[in-house]
Amino acid sequence: TFAGEWSNQVDVPGATDDDFTRYGTAQLTVYKDASFGCGFWSFKTLDENIHWDFKRSVEKGHLRLPSLAMK
Repeated sequence: TFAGEWSNQVDVPGATDDDFTRYGTAQLTVYKDASFGCGFWSFKTLDENIHWDFKRSVEKGHLRLPSLAMK
């Protein structure tokens, strides 16, 4: 299974950094088991919304690379 393009964007008014971190962790937990991997929407974007930007989401702590460790 390949989990297609995904982002860490949620349309929830008032979402906090902790909300984005929990959402990102939940997605990574599921997607790391996809047999053909997954593809984040974009490595780097130029707009202000960091939740479509893998690099800035990692830097902000919303996506934690150790959670990508394979079983």
